[in-house]
Amino acid sequence: MGIRRKTALSAFKTAVKQQTSCMDEMKHAGEKFLQQLEGTPDRIAVVIFGRSYNGFVEEAHMGIPHKLASRGIPVIPFDFFLLHQEPSKQHMYWGMGQRILQAARIVKKHPQLFGVYITNFSCGPDSFIIGYFRDIMGRKPSLTLELDSHTADAGLETRIEAFIDIISAYRQLGAKEYTSSDKQTFIPARAKLENGIPKVITSSGETLPIVHPRVKL
Repeated sequence: MGIRRKTALSAFKTAVKQQTSCMDEMKHAGEKFLQQLEGTPDRIAVVIFGRSYNGFVEEAHMGIPHKLASRGIPVIPFDFFLLHQEPSKQHMYWGMGQRILQAARIVKKHPQLFGVYITNFSCGPDSFIIGYFRDIMGRKPSLTLELDSHTADAGLETRIEAFIDIISAYRQLGAKEYTSSDKQTFIPARAKLENGIPKVITSSGETLPIVHPRVKL
């Protein structure tokens, strides 16, 4: 590119310093946000999930954070939290996916936080991550909004209103009981290799060869 290596290295170090400073400021804002929220236990807040170019820019999120804030609900992006204390998920290889799932665990455990996931139609990685996100949330309400340029604004308003109503009902019914209960009532089927032969173990514990008529791939 016609730039000397020494000059490029200096520019890189400056950029890293700026990025680190920005992230430190974000984490500080996140800590302050939680302190203020926890000072009023009756309030709730929404954490926006999604890729930064979808969920955090006005050109793509169709004003969703503003729609929530205009209803008196504090809103914050998921990456304003200290994520390194939370596990992600085994075999989650996307860096953004790891951070989303780490933040999801924070939201799941906090009684005043609820997640809104903003995604786009045909987003391949999100088709996996959203499933993991919902698994983490369990019974705790969350909202997924799948957008494109033709999404009707009225439809978004309706879904946000319904989401707020569901949160209100959830908290009235005793969120603490549901959030703390992570008992798995259903055991999913799984596949395994037995002496090099692929087999399926059903949810009832029955072992079937993968070519069995009851097994569908």
